[in-house]
Amino acid sequence: YFPSRNQSAVFNAVAEIVLRGGQATVVSESRQGKSHPDRYDQMRLSERTRYLQLGTAKGVLRGLMPYVVPFSRQGRKAYQGVWKMLTSGKLSHSSLRSFIKAAVQSPVLVESRFDLIHSHYLVGASEFLLAARALDVPLMTTFHGLPVKETGQAIDQSKVEELFNLGSLFLVNTEFAKGQLLEMGCPEGKIRILPQGLRLEDFPFHAKPYPAQGPVVVLT
Repeated sequence: YFPSRNQSAVFNAVAEIVLRGGQATVVSESRQGKSHPDRYDQMRLSERTRYLQLGTAKGVLRGLMPYVVPFSRQGRKAYQGVWKMLTSGKLSHSSLRSFIKAAVQSPVLVESRFDLIHSHYLVGASEFLLAARALDVPLMTTFHGLPVKETGQAIDQSKVEELFNLGSLFLVNTEFAKGQLLEMGCPEGKIRILPQGLRLEDFPFHAKPYPAQGPVVVLT
């Protein structure tokens, strides 16, 4: 989700890129709820966000609609993106399913010249692997740890191996997460530890008086 109430690391990563003068286009399945950080509006991130539902057949079919109207703005972008992929020479070993999903992504991928594709999850990185290869740009993945079995999206082992083989770089924030990636088969040379932090100025210190009587109540 983007924006999401419980995935602040994703929002902070995008915000830092923008604050440091970079340009970012966000691709997400959907947004979560109506509340979001104030900086989302201040940075006009809604204008930078594209919603593509690649996880369901209905979402993929909806994403293919621009090809029905080839002379529309989105239709022209879609065909430009597909042509770029077809002429890249990187599709010889790709499945039809992967190509169809890449076709859904193509209108976004030709909006501008991207220097990097960055995914925050292995599943999302696998979905964009073909497009990254076709556009000849690095694919970097931030690994936040193994998903909870009851809620996390599963990814086939064959796709994991392909991603580790062809992906450019994998970021983790702890040695523990690095160990998880190594156990899954990721080459150690492709893993970098990048601690995740917060902008301290967003959380200024305010002294709180100690209660004269009664216990101290802590919310944690």
